[in-house]
Amino acid sequence: MNAIDQAAHMLLEAFNDRQPIEGLPDEMKPSNVEEGYAIQQAGHRLSGVQLGPWKVGATSAMGQQFLGIDAPFVGRPHLNRVLSDGVDISLSEWFVGPAGVEVEVGFIPLTDLTEIPDDPLELASMVDAVGCFELVNSRFTDLVRPGAPSLIADNAVSSVIVQGHSLGLDEQQIRALDQLVVALDIDGTERVAATGASALGHPLNVLQFVARKAIEWGTPIACGELVITGTCTGMVPPTAGMSIVGRFGESRIAATFRP
Repeated sequence: MNAIDQAAHMLLEAFNDRQPIEGLPDEMKPSNVEEGYAIQQAGHRLSGVQLGPWKVGATSAMGQQFLGIDAPFVGRPHLNRVLSDGVDISLSEWFVGPAGVEVEVGFIPLTDLTEIPDDPLELASMVDAVGCFELVNSRFTDLVRPGAPSLIADNAVSSVIVQGHSLGLDEQQIRALDQLVVALDIDGTERVAATGASALGHPLNVLQFVARKAIEWGTPIACGELVITGTCTGMVPPTAGMSIVGRFGESRIAATFRP
């Protein structure tokens, strides 16, 4: 087994056993983003699990600067880890270590995304918009210290996605998602509110980025595949008994947590 497969196997063991590791050994640790993706894709192959949505991390300039990278990164959560609106989530069953909740705009393409326009706003006619939670979770004991290439190797720290219903937006409203108020309520109280512009200036900018990356890898985003576009509300740690609501204008998505 080569170093890439060894690293992927080590991360899969941590994922399946729910036992976090401090980091990959030096002889397996990716030194750049490309090596990180090589390990991630080996993990996809070795897992034997059907891949689900496309997720994107580091969709803010601050997040990229903090991680020392100049672009977002992409991961593929497993299809069996996509949950429905209103779900009750077990903190002990789903996660390796502490998780973080993010409220995100998701897109479901109405056609295969094989040709990507130069103007990301033109993608508005090709997608439906949905509200989502992402539950970020790393196989490492620290979410930042391992560095961006290792976080990419760790399937871009993806874990669980809660997919809501369509936001019911028409093309012009999807074009205006950068102005849509997106908020997170915890136990009935608003914790944070922002707009869709928090995701790389516009969620469609993120969709364009990941769609081009998918084509580069030879696996274009297919019709009906969910793409989540990065946090609009920051990352909040869930606790047992917590009730959360994500708000997208007048639309809502909800979940609760138990031990």
